[in-house]
Amino acid sequence: DARMEILKKQMDSAQTNKEYKAFLTEVNTLKAERDKFETTALEFMGKCEEIKKQVAELVKQREEREQVKKVASDDRDKREAEIRDRLAELKAERDAAATGVPADALAVLTSLVRTKGDEAMAPIEIQDAKRHEFNCGSCMMSLPIDAVVRLMSTGILTRCASCSAILYMDDEASKVMSAAGKKAAKKSKKGEKAEAESETL
Repeated sequence: DARMEILKKQMDSAQTNKEYKAFLTEVNTLKAERDKFETTALEFMGKCEEIKKQVAELVKQREEREQVKKVASDDRDKREAEIRDRLAELKAERDAAATGVPADALAVLTSLVRTKGDEAMAPIEIQDAKRHEFNCGSCMMSLPIDAVVRLMSTGILTRCASCSAILYMDDEASKVMSAAGKKAAKKSKKGEKAEAESETL
């Protein structure tokens, strides 16, 4: 702008038309360059504003992600603490339940749990109590009556011959077997009474 002011003064004091035109051409060239620089500057300013907006958006997104990360981290830590506490409770319950269990039986169970998981133990399923038909609740294979009787009468560790699961009698099956045992005992007493009466005759 200072150069343009000097040129304008020189134009006013130009002696010839040729000098005037030379000064005018230089002024117009400077104006064009100035306009070009201003346009470029405005474009850069616009781009800067756009970049500022993008940066602000990225900062906002990062802050939101950090917030989500913090919430997730806090939730993870809380759940980890809950799981740790629950695991400690379950271990205490397991240790309490294992009290009084023979060491060899506990060793068998521990080994089976490692290899078979949830199928380490299986309930005895009663198909027909009168006909003495029983199945293993894990592999569904038929169980011999002597294995069921041994488990009920002695409580000794009994395993399925097919899948090696430790067999147990749940409450419902125990009730069914207990009721069947009472009926069998009544029939036996009736038979003995009838036999005694026939002998007296």
